[in-house]
Amino acid sequence: MGQTVSIIVPNFNHASYLEERLQSIISQTFKTFELIILDDCSSDNSVEVIKRVLGEYPHRLIVNQANSGSTFAQWDRGIEIATGDLIWIAESDDVAAPQFLENLVAMLEDKSVAMAYCQSLAIDERSSVTANLKGWTDIISSHLWRNDFILDGTYFAINFLAIKNVIPNASAVVFRREHYISPYRIRPDYRLSGDLILYANMINGRRIAFCAEPLNFYRFHPSTVRKSRSASYLTECSRISEWILAKTDAWKRPGDLVFLREHLANLWFTIGLEPASIQSWLHHWGAYQLLYRLHGPYLAMILICRLPQSLCRISLPYRLWWQLGTQALVRKVQGKLGTSKN
Repeated sequence: MGQTVSIIVPNFNHASYLEERLQSIISQTFKTFELIILDDCSSDNSVEVIKRVLGEYPHRLIVNQANSGSTFAQWDRGIEIATGDLIWIAESDDVAAPQFLENLVAMLEDKSVAMAYCQSLAIDERSSVTANLKGWTDIISSHLWRNDFILDGTYFAINFLAIKNVIPNASAVVFRREHYISPYRIRPDYRLSGDLILYANMINGRRIAFCAEPLNFYRFHPSTVRKSRSASYLTECSRISEWILAKTDAWKRPGDLVFLREHLANLWFTIGLEPASIQSWLHHWGAYQLLYRLHGPYLAMILICRLPQSLCRISLPYRLWWQLGTQALVRKVQGKLGTSKN
């Protein structure tokens, strides 16, 4: 008997996208699945749309009487009632190609593979493709994600997930239910990185598979949940990187940290670490601590090299303000001189 899939659709106020999402599920070429839909007390007509689109199609609809306040709480609830060997958390505003499940389930025939995911395309509110999300990983490797692969999960966690979440959309992932552990139970204090915690924990000591064909369509719209690049985001980035390195015992094998050491600082300095800013040091102290642990005294040399760029970025708003203010003053004086001549 082949593997079965539990498809969990957590929904909150996505009535506008639900029909396209549900049609993309029931149109899958792989048919051995159960469909579980969790509505988190939507204030729009989501429930009506679900009932109209699915009609008599076999499904289970659970409607919360009060909002759970958490996507991951809905994930937990869905997996508790799921019966399939494999789990697909199909976010309610995304879309999948018909062969999505067929391709990823085939990769999971290898029992050593804990999870499989595919490349994604970004779409807008009108379902028009706006980008290939391969660009999300090009900063780390411009060639790895061009082709299908199966990699050691511990290696993948240390060299990629510890740098950034290279799996940008949960809808692109299918994983084994037996390996699921609630992100809350692992690290309840991490609010932004529940999916990353789940992936790193799931593949550690196992294997991960990737399908280079873009079979998932990740919708970006005004209500899309985005991760902020605020101080709290970089702080949590450093914590999750530390957690992954501790979880995988990477600190005991310094040779495993070469790739991470090369890329992490480059990425973080592009999204908020500013050597010339005292405020940055205060906000991102945890991030600097991790970089020091990775680079040791050489971090001082890295900071010195970054200082000119940092000073330029920090001074730019002030220079722009001064330039615009000066131009406005000149125009005002010129206007008065012109008036007096007339």
